[in-house]
Amino acid sequence: MHFKTSYSFIVVLFIAIFIGFIGFSFYAKPDQTDSELSSAETLQNENSTTTNLKQEQTDFSWEEIEAGNPSGPWSHNLMMTTSHDGITFDTPQLFLKRAGVPSIIADSQGRLIVAFQWFPQSNEGFDAIAVSFSDDQGKTWSDPESIVVEGLPEDYIRPYDPTLTLTEDEQIRLYFTSNLAIKEPNVISQIYSALSDDGIHYTLEQEARIALTNERVYDCAVARLAGLWYLTAPSKQGALLFTSSDGLSFTQSQTIKSSQNWTGNLLVQGEVLRFYGGGPGNIWWSQTSDGENWSKPQETNLTGGDPTVVQLENGDYLMIYVGDSKNK
Repeated sequence: MHFKTSYSFIVVLFIAIFIGFIGFSFYAKPDQTDSELSSAETLQNENSTTTNLKQEQTDFSWEEIEAGNPSGPWSHNLMMTTSHDGITFDTPQLFLKRAGVPSIIADSQGRLIVAFQWFPQSNEGFDAIAVSFSDDQGKTWSDPESIVVEGLPEDYIRPYDPTLTLTEDEQIRLYFTSNLAIKEPNVISQIYSALSDDGIHYTLEQEARIALTNERVYDCAVARLAGLWYLTAPSKQGALLFTSSDGLSFTQSQTIKSSQNWTGNLLVQGEVLRFYGGGPGNIWWSQTSDGENWSKPQETNLTGGDPTVVQLENGDYLMIYVGDSKNK
């Protein structure tokens, strides 16, 4: 009896040790995907971000995210500068620390609105779209405020890569990237849109604007010229170009063959559509009058990424762009 009791005790003890060893091994090797949920996706540069963080998710630490990727988009600042001709710009000034992927427009009242991906040193609002406003043509700006998008499915990640536009009836339309919140490296990202009256509170417009079955679409640039909407998105060949009569149903018209990095934004210049793109190298621009034939890229005097430009009431140009990483 004593032997049986001791033998049973030994067996139980052995099982406990074995289970403890397995548990320790599992804990010591965290899932690689989990540890990379908030790292920037850098298909062409570090200015376009994708993470699997939902809008309301708070079970993460911004400190741990940054420690895992010190050179991520949170290591960049937004810079601001002006120009008389849209080509040669003045010495840039700091616009906002810890932000990227800017997009700027003037609303129907002349108020400037800039949207961007924001990385405050706080779990609240980290890697979410925020906006700032200026009522004096860019001289002063409001503090950043995170936007709200109503109607986004719960199984989709939070919006990212913002692009601001104005509709025919002067509502603010936000185009953005999103996709299913799954741990799959080849998940297909798509372009969606939402409408707002104040620039902060948005309502999702149903269905995706751009959804390809064989290619990820992200970081789009959108503008409306002569009643036709144009949307570009960077690709390995240069840029994908889509057109639409209503800003909702887009058709791919061509692939713009280019060695340039087509992450940036579109600007309407009278009867011409101009695209400003980022590095490597200097910020550049190319323009078209028909959406099909684009001029040879021309460089500005600035280096940086993902530029966005608006023409001010006095005719000058205001640019906001992503500066070089603070860790470089």
